[in-house]
Amino acid sequence: MFTTHRAAEMLLDLGPEYADRQIWAFIEQEIIWPWFYVGVVRGRGRDQVTSMLMLPHAQDLQQLLKASPAAFRVESVSLVSPPHINGSEEWCMEPLLELNTINYEGTDEHGFLYVVAGGETYIVAPEGKSGSYRVIEQIFSSLSLS
Repeated sequence: MFTTHRAAEMLLDLGPEYADRQIWAFIEQEIIWPWFYVGVVRGRGRDQVTSMLMLPHAQDLQQLLKASPAAFRVESVSLVSPPHINGSEEWCMEPLLELNTINYEGTDEHGFLYVVAGGETYIVAPEGKSGSYRVIEQIFSSLSLS
């Protein structure tokens, strides 16, 4: 979902602890789809480092939440949504309260239900899908953050 360009790679000598990382001046988003901006804290005590992750899909967020080791804590999750999802004229970044997988009744088709701060709900579903649905799995709840 995010594209990098070799011309945007920054060749910085940040020391041996960063030897396995690449740094980019910019990245590109080619698919106009919602994504997640996730605040994480790594380390313990005085050795904590806060950083932000950009995750392109709900399954990526789900994997991050399930696979986080003890020294890795998710601190915040925001939904970044395009105008055709959020109903405005521009991209919006809003704190995510809930993310659910939904199933459209009478089908095997799934979608996602996003609940953001302020109470707005957005649904991303297979093209042309609408109608009755039920929540089949909660992927994320902000109540689970400490």
